[in-house]
Amino acid sequence: MFSYIMVKDLLLGVVEGTTVCPSHLVCDFGGCSMKKAYRIKKNEDFQKVFRRGQSFANRQLVLYYMKKEEQSHFRIGLSVSKKIGHAVMRNQIKRYLRQAFHELEEEIQPNYDLVIIARKPTNQMEFHEIKKSLTHVLSRSKLLNKKIRT
Repeated sequence: MFSYIMVKDLLLGVVEGTTVCPSHLVCDFGGCSMKKAYRIKKNEDFQKVFRRGQSFANRQLVLYYMKKEEQSHFRIGLSVSKKIGHAVMRNQIKRYLRQAFHELEEEIQPNYDLVIIARKPTNQMEFHEIKKSLTHVLSRSKLLNKKIRT
């Protein structure tokens, strides 16, 4: 049974083997998820990015992006069609994309709304391949800092 101090220490990352999550993540004992401020969830927000934004694509991913001066961070929206696979496969692809964004967050330009659409080849890809593909579309669209561009 956990005491209050142990739970507090776990949440603060004091106990060995735990980590303190960045400010854009909400963490509990079940894992971490992205804060609502960093997600695009509303259909109207997706549509604004599609209509007013720019796009870049490779064989695996399509990236739509739109500059938003009023926000101090980027927001992401993910779209994985049912054509790609069953629910478990689609959720795995979204988890891979969220993790890739988490690892690249320091290099991504702020003040942007980003929408990623996964294409059929992503259902055959592992995490490192999806991350490489994401890095490619972000760098080609000049949304990554120069030190990581490919």
